[in-house]
Amino acid sequence: LQSPDGSDGPSRQAAAARAEELVQLLETRMSGASEQLGRLRGEAERLAPEEGDEHTELPDDMRPGDAEQAQALLRTATAELTSRTEALDRARAAHA
Repeated sequence: LQSPDGSDGPSRQAAAARAEELVQLLETRMSGASEQLGRLRGEAERLAPEEGDEHTELPDDMRPGDAEQAQALLRTATAELTSRTEALDRARAAHA
């Protein structure tokens, strides 16, 4: 009520229509995110090792202590993967 949206009938109707559009947008996004989460969970289950708790052993200095450190390690690993993938592509192109 701090805006002019509720000052008269047509304004309230317009505000309600905008709110409904936002609700629809959020519901669509939520549905898409839910579907993606389901796909990712299925993929994680499919790729999980059959035995044991881990895919690989990490050295102690690479084991994250918390979520923030895990994200930092993931960013570092992703950057390194990108760099090495680019180097591999350059090497393949040079030998093609």
